[in-house]
Amino acid sequence: PGAGGAGARRRTTGGGGGGGGQPMQLSLAQLAPVLMLMAFSLLSPILFGERPQAWRLHPSSPWPLERQTLRMGVPYFVDDSFELFHSDGASLATAEGEVERQTLAKVRQRCRHERAQRQKMMEAAGHYQGQERTSMQEQAGRAHMRWCDELSRLEGLERSAGRR
Repeated sequence: PGAGGAGARRRTTGGGGGGGGQPMQLSLAQLAPVLMLMAFSLLSPILFGERPQAWRLHPSSPWPLERQTLRMGVPYFVDDSFELFHSDGASLATAEGEVERQTLAKVRQRCRHERAQRQKMMEAAGHYQGQERTSMQEQAGRAHMRWCDELSRLEGLERSAGRR
């Protein structure tokens, strides 16, 4: 017998194991832990005074106002309520410290990428000889390293701000 012929067997669903096709019913007691977790996660910022990050490193519609950190002059963008939540010096210093930390991390990562690109250019030059090799090495050496320059500037500001 071929596929679908007289000898083909059919599977039946349901029937044999317990429930017999009755819809599953959930009680409030079963849902209570899940509902409590959801409510707690929604209310925790209100209960504990936390609030979502009120600043960004780049402007966007909810964060249109530009500010600069007091210590290093790093630009960042805030929403209209930023000053309400960061009116005391400690809160502002914490927020601006985070702005500077994230900026330095971003700039360090981009500088590492620039250095890797320069290294690749130098390695590529190593496959050539004579004037062509020299020219490629010079070109790699002249490559503008914008993010590494910015990193040097920021680290200098950080060192001088730390001495105050």
